[in-house]
Amino acid sequence: MMIVLAFAAAFGLSYLGTRLLLRHAGTEAFADIPNARSSHDRPKPRFGGIAIVGAFVVTFAGLCLFEPAARAFIPLAAGALILFAAGIADDWKGLGVTTRLLVQCAAAVVAIATGTLLDHVSLPGGHTIHFGWFSYPLTLFVFLASINFYNFVDGIDGLAAGGAFIAGGFFAAIALMVHQPALAAVAAIASASALGFLQYNFPPSRLFMGDGGSTFFGYCFAGLAITGARLDPGIPVFIPLLLLSSLYVDAALTIVRRLSRGERVFQPHRTHYYQRLLQLGFNHKQVTLVEYLIMVLLGVSAVLYMRAGGLFAPFALAAWLTLFTLAILKIGALERGDRMFWERRTLLLISADTVAIVAAYLGAYFLRMNFHFTEPEGKAVLRALPIVLVVRSACFFKYGLYRSMWRYTGVSDVVRVIKAVTAGSAVILASVVLLYRFVAFPRTLFVIEYFLLILFLLGVRFSTRLFHEIGREPEGGVQRRYGIIGAGDAGERALRELRSGSASATVACFIDDDPRRVGLMVHGVPIAGPGSRLDEIAKRHRLHALVYALPEHDESVAAAWVVRARDAGVPLERVPGGADVTGEPHTIMLDRVVRVLGRPGPSPSARAQTTLRGRRVLVTHGGERIGPSLLTELRLLGAIPVMHFDGARERALADLHSVGTCTGSLLADADAIMETAMPDVVLHVVTVEPVGGLNDQSFAWEHLVRETVVLALSVWKRPGCRLVVAANWGHVRAAETASHMAALMEAVVLNRAGAEPAAVVRLPRVLTAAQIATAQTTMSRVGYDLLENEAANLVIEIAAGAFRGIYVPAPQAEFGLTAAREAALQLQPEGAAGAASRRAQAASSTVVFPPEHLDECGVDGGRRVLSPLFPAADPFRHGVMSGALDLGQQEREEWVRAVGSLLRHRVLSGAGPDRTA
Repeated sequence: MMIVLAFAAAFGLSYLGTRLLLRHAGTEAFADIPNARSSHDRPKPRFGGIAIVGAFVVTFAGLCLFEPAARAFIPLAAGALILFAAGIADDWKGLGVTTRLLVQCAAAVVAIATGTLLDHVSLPGGHTIHFGWFSYPLTLFVFLASINFYNFVDGIDGLAAGGAFIAGGFFAAIALMVHQPALAAVAAIASASALGFLQYNFPPSRLFMGDGGSTFFGYCFAGLAITGARLDPGIPVFIPLLLLSSLYVDAALTIVRRLSRGERVFQPHRTHYYQRLLQLGFNHKQVTLVEYLIMVLLGVSAVLYMRAGGLFAPFALAAWLTLFTLAILKIGALERGDRMFWERRTLLLISADTVAIVAAYLGAYFLRMNFHFTEPEGKAVLRALPIVLVVRSACFFKYGLYRSMWRYTGVSDVVRVIKAVTAGSAVILASVVLLYRFVAFPRTLFVIEYFLLILFLLGVRFSTRLFHEIGREPEGGVQRRYGIIGAGDAGERALRELRSGSASATVACFIDDDPRRVGLMVHGVPIAGPGSRLDEIAKRHRLHALVYALPEHDESVAAAWVVRARDAGVPLERVPGGADVTGEPHTIMLDRVVRVLGRPGPSPSARAQTTLRGRRVLVTHGGERIGPSLLTELRLLGAIPVMHFDGARERALADLHSVGTCTGSLLADADAIMETAMPDVVLHVVTVEPVGGLNDQSFAWEHLVRETVVLALSVWKRPGCRLVVAANWGHVRAAETASHMAALMEAVVLNRAGAEPAAVVRLPRVLTAAQIATAQTTMSRVGYDLLENEAANLVIEIAAGAFRGIYVPAPQAEFGLTAAREAALQLQPEGAAGAASRRAQAASSTVVFPPEHLDECGVDGGRRVLSPLFPAADPFRHGVMSGALDLGQQEREEWVRAVGSLLRHRVLSGAGPDRTA
């Protein structure tokens, strides 16, 4: 209990002390300024050792009050404080190499003078080597080596602090195994002090421990190792050396290599093996976690040695020397760009699984026999080992374990592993019974081996996946923080894609409107709240972007999220690296295209929200090209859309929209359609551009002029009903015959309207979301003036304002399908295409005749056309007001020529805009 309390106290003091230091980290005296040899890229404070040593000293003092045996370590603590003071001075002002060595020698002499002397070493097998007078220089060398080695490994985030926590924790556990509670308590305090600091030193770190902390740990571990070796029962020096071997072997080999090259040992450099891994492209988290794993395995080996004894020490030594040698050779091969002979993928998988099979089988035996080798059972187990290897390998091959990619290990791999191990266990049991009658075999051997093997196989596979996932971090530590809309299956897939696709992307939270999910977590990511609190959530989680991941592709729901995202100032993006946009809501895609192209984003005005909410809006011909966006925005505004269709193709669209519909010919059934729909607003969408040869003069007259006028007369029978004609001009230019037919329609409708609210919106080349989503690699070079959602927004704003007259989009530079497709796929930086467009001169409108002029109209993105068509002057006005519409071809051609003559020769004098309330 005393050890637990000491551990908790040291951890709490270290944690609180580190937070206090960070809160008052204004001084620049302790700042570690990065240079060419640094592993960090921004200045960070390096006085974390103050919190570590402070927590250790306070807790150790309290321990001495309640545990008299701990007072034997007071000289060791005194020497550590001397070294800590010199380390703080070095962090503050910088000390020379000679001064540092003298202080280190003085601290070591304090320990030696008080009896901390390495005078013998116990070898495996019961042999002991006594050093006599040589113990004094040997002890001095051990202290100096440990102090400097530990200082050398404090070069990347979390390595020194995490290593101290792991090594100290295992050393404390081993001390308890040999019944030395005072030694265990001191080691536990050192471990806890490192853990409290590690909260802020794990990559990406916020501060460093500095020389004051690293030299303190090196001195403590040397003192604890020597003290433990002198106790009875004691801990062999081999144990702490094994615990710290991954760190100290790196430092020792680096020193030997630098000395052999004639380099100065204490000169800063970047040739440690962990630093070379960073230079090869691994990041701080990956290198640190690998070191942690190695140290944990070393700790387990040390515990097993203390439990098993005997020949385990040479076996462990040989195993770890082999692993360290292979690791060093691998790093060298990576630097040369080579591959080791054993790295062929299948051979590597087979070798790893073979090691797991042998380890599980022999481990089960030693666990069952309490780490003792008994003659009959041991021989029986070894005799069956070839059978186990052959059967296990065959089952692994049968169930495809050698064909899987470990970095993508998932549930299916877990099922395959369990199947393979279960099938293998059944065959092995049958073989052992038939061949050996199960004589001399421990009864529970194969049960223990079954679970151990599953643990080893899944452990190595999920560790590989963890290595590739948890260690991802961008260069410079700058991450783009995403929020995912929708915490269902689609959101979980988006989370996995974001985590695996880009090192600079991190998912900060989910946003979901389901109140039952709020507060839960998906793969460690919190579900922060509903979309109504998006602004607050974005600020709290410092979101840079949102990813839409709702399973149902309801365009009106997507449009609502677009508005929320705009209000919160957070863009909606697609998952980085995604290859397709066909499964994405068109509203989301169009919003991204508008943003990336640098165009002014269309958004419903307050007037539209007030005027159209709850109103019935009839959209004829399914809205043609802009129908989907019209429907989406009307739903977003709270209007009640009714879609009119008059053909088989359009009926298919009606099923897609799943809204109120009506069918019939507007020429023959306009009154009936109006009676059925009972609209407050009519959006009549017509096509001016000839499509497939349909818009010859006869067809255009019937469906562009007559149909529009007949519908207008029916609309005006309903008091207060507004009419807006959205004319898709497409690639038609103002000098073409089709444009004159459209102009005639405008003149007839607007001049006959009288005081009724009627307006015409000329839409130039409109690019739809469907075109962007289905565009192939070979794309048209035709330019476009407007996006589908921009056109729909302009039409609705004109309808909401009850405007009268002719309107066009405000002139903007054209863009191509290729640029829009790249913007949808986020293949160019945000605003890049828009910046290029702004540098070019804005294109003049293609739907304005020479005598016409543009004027402001009070609608963002729109302009009023001042035209001789409306209000028209006599005799042209008299003709369009009273002329019959059921005309022959010759009379129609005369009308078209009259309109063309008016728009070519007359110059507008400038009537002001006309608007009714």
